[in-house]
Amino acid sequence: MLDLNVYVDRTFEIKFADKVLNVHEVTVSQYETMIKIEKMEGLKAHENQVNFIVEVLSRNLEKKKIERKDIETLPKAAVNALWNFFILQSLNTISEKN
Repeated sequence: MLDLNVYVDRTFEIKFADKVLNVHEVTVSQYETMIKIEKMEGLKAHENQVNFIVEVLSRNLEKKKIERKDIETLPKAAVNALWNFFILQSLNTISEKN
């Protein structure tokens, strides 16, 4: 039997502001948003990336709400790392048995 709850309930750990957040995986809808953002350029792309990161990080088991200002204070390299992590995570093939 394929148990989809295994996928819905899966999270990954991200250390943010000295706290570990168990963040849910990117949804199909969020993935589609990522594709659209990837086609954008300049400031529009950057603003949408930051908004996307806020949205994804706020979907955590700890119920911690992430604000845009929390991301805006990070180095750009950290924002890039988060964005790349979300892309790679959403494309990973499931290797474990369900």
